[in-house]
Amino acid sequence: MNREKRYKVLIVEDKPTYSEPLRMCIKQDESFEVLAVTDSVRDAFKLVKTGLPDAIIVDLQLAEGDGFDLLNQIHGAKESLSVFPYILVTTKFNSETVMEILCDGLADYVFSKSNLSYSPEEILKHLRLLSKQFYRNRKPETQLINTALEKEAMLRKRIANELNQYYLNQGSQGIEFLIEIIYRVIQLPKTEKIQIGHYYIEIGKLYNTTPNTIDMSIRRLLNGAFLRTAQEDLERLYTPYVDIGRGAPRNKEFIVYVADKIRNENL
Repeated sequence: MNREKRYKVLIVEDKPTYSEPLRMCIKQDESFEVLAVTDSVRDAFKLVKTGLPDAIIVDLQLAEGDGFDLLNQIHGAKESLSVFPYILVTTKFNSETVMEILCDGLADYVFSKSNLSYSPEEILKHLRLLSKQFYRNRKPETQLINTALEKEAMLRKRIANELNQYYLNQGSQGIEFLIEIIYRVIQLPKTEKIQIGHYYIEIGKLYNTTPNTIDMSIRRLLNGAFLRTAQEDLERLYTPYVDIGRGAPRNKEFIVYVADKIRNENL
């Protein structure tokens, strides 16, 4: 790597809990400098045109604007940019959007914040790899495909499709909580004890909410669906794994049931 050149990195992130550790991590590498940190799509696009960053790290979920809109703006202006930045995307969830990014070639790499391996150091590692290609002639399309992330997105979509069968309120945040928890349970060996409370804490940090809020959101979701569903559908969907005679399944009971059902498909 050319030590005389400091590569410029633009960070587009609205949460300081993510942007500050990332900024500090990049700052410690003498090959890079942080051009700016912004939470605005408008300001970020201006910086891409005037600051000419070598790489840009974009979070999809922003308080002001949408990271996906920024990606489209950058690619729409590629002919007028003297330096087309390498693009790294971060996201908490929204698997369909992640798959769209991978398929359309809007990013060089996509990082899932819900992945246990996610860290500022992991992003810096990929910046170092990409820096070997800075300023080379290339088409602005995806050169790195994160196969693990693609599989993760497909699994999350499979979970969402499964949940859609149970007459759950699809507009409820409880659905997002269920997808995150069921995804994690599927990753566990079947012999390992499932600590649902542990997942409530982990997902609570991800969504900036409390474990009790997650528990109650899922509880209301299941109770509502149970009351709306006809008896014959309840028997078809839940038995023989869930005793519908005593009412809506408990949160853990439902989560384990769905996780086992999907996991067994891949055996």
